[in-house]
Amino acid sequence: MKKDKKFTKTRELIYELKVNQVMTKNIITVKPDMMMHHLRHILRANNISGTPVIQNNKLTGIISIEDFIKWLIEGKPNCSIAKKMTKNIKTVFDDSALVEAVSKFNKFHFGRLPVVSRKGKKLLGIITKGDIIEGLLKKLEIDYHEEEIHAYRASHIFKDILADKVGLTFQYRIKGNDFKHAGECASNLKRTLQRLKFHPDIIRRTAIAVYEAEMNIIIYTKKGKITADVEPHELKIKAEDSGPGIKDIKQAMKPGYSTATHRIREMGEMENTLLVISGDHGIPGFPRAKTNLYEIGTAVSLAVIWPEKVPDNRVVHDFVNLMDLAPTFLEAAGLEPPAVMTGKSLMPVISSEMEGWVDNTRNFVITGRERHVVARDDGSPYPMRSVRTKDFRYIRNFKPERWPIGPYEKRLPDLDGGPTKKWFLENHDNPDAAPFWELGFGKRPYEELYDLSADPHELNNLAAIAEYQEIKIDLASLLDSVLIATDDPRMQEDCIFEHPPFTDVKEKDRNRSY
Repeated sequence: MKKDKKFTKTRELIYELKVNQVMTKNIITVKPDMMMHHLRHILRANNISGTPVIQNNKLTGIISIEDFIKWLIEGKPNCSIAKKMTKNIKTVFDDSALVEAVSKFNKFHFGRLPVVSRKGKKLLGIITKGDIIEGLLKKLEIDYHEEEIHAYRASHIFKDILADKVGLTFQYRIKGNDFKHAGECASNLKRTLQRLKFHPDIIRRTAIAVYEAEMNIIIYTKKGKITADVEPHELKIKAEDSGPGIKDIKQAMKPGYSTATHRIREMGEMENTLLVISGDHGIPGFPRAKTNLYEIGTAVSLAVIWPEKVPDNRVVHDFVNLMDLAPTFLEAAGLEPPAVMTGKSLMPVISSEMEGWVDNTRNFVITGRERHVVARDDGSPYPMRSVRTKDFRYIRNFKPERWPIGPYEKRLPDLDGGPTKKWFLENHDNPDAAPFWELGFGKRPYEELYDLSADPHELNNLAAIAEYQEIKIDLASLLDSVLIATDDPRMQEDCIFEHPPFTDVKEKDRNRSY
């Protein structure tokens, strides 16, 4: 577990640290008209393997030891550096997060990247993989010592105070429209709770809730505050703001109402704002819907508006995964999505004027499920993966011996409460309900295949039908290729999702009935 935490901390630092915090600032440069035979002395004297080429204070190329060796092997006459340097150079901005440099190193396999200013593209330094490692190690060492001191002091507060009741209050003041400091309240409270040795699950849930409350105050109000009342075994969060609130409650209760567009119009940014409306899962409270990989469980609406750049009044049928939204937002902002993102930007699709099927490569979508709630006392998940094409859906149930929604004795924990669930529980022994019970909650085979054109509700499993074997094999191979390419743990013989901490169960959930 210590190794995992250290890895997580390193990943956090890659996103937190800026390039200019670890780059080499004192750099040696050369001019393009310098002769190649002079390069040997510069590289050797300064113990470097490459250097930027500068002309009129502008970066024009990179000359490396590899370029020099190649010139020697070719045995050609002495020439200017301009003829042998690499001109197609990749740079990174000095104020970019370190993850941007890591992403470019992984993508282009360079040994070094020039660091330039965002304005004017002025050369400010060089960053190497060694710089990144050294910077991370220094930051880890500093943070470790500082955090150890803070954590020790904070964790002993409740023990050192003698009183019938002990509590701490932390208050964070928030200004409306202060996007520069957005997230600081949640981040500061998270670190404080870590020092007080709160359970990681509580810290995570608190940080998410506080961040959402903080952003609501920043976006919709003039000012506000978030107060955390902390006792040894209790944590209370209260968010307060100064309005203006919702002026017309009746209007606000109408479907589709939102104050977001009004606020954006007030800012004068409506024409240049990308708005996306969607959902995170299918219909809750119905069998085979939410937490399942059928159409009713995975299909959600997706509406996009961007008056300046997205042609409107169109319906597009391309397959989209919600993971595609993050790289879309980055590209819309003029940023390059990091290599770790597996989603694919929607900008080419939404910025076109086409309707129907726009991008022919978007001809399938992958969905998956592991654990939604504690549906089994041992904490084990119900792992599923699916590929959906225009005409077919293929589903693989990795553990068909398990009840997909959980056992009846736990009152079908993976089905949200409501009249439908209540009826099924009351009619568990009703013979007339048996076929519907089996369809919704019965154990499922390892593979499922549905012809969506003939069976849009996915009720007739064709996985064992001989005439559909070729289609099933093709879809299974397609699914495998994506899972392998994305390092899905389910493709490992001993999947990590079958072990702690992924199967951890809190005592209150072990015998819980839903």
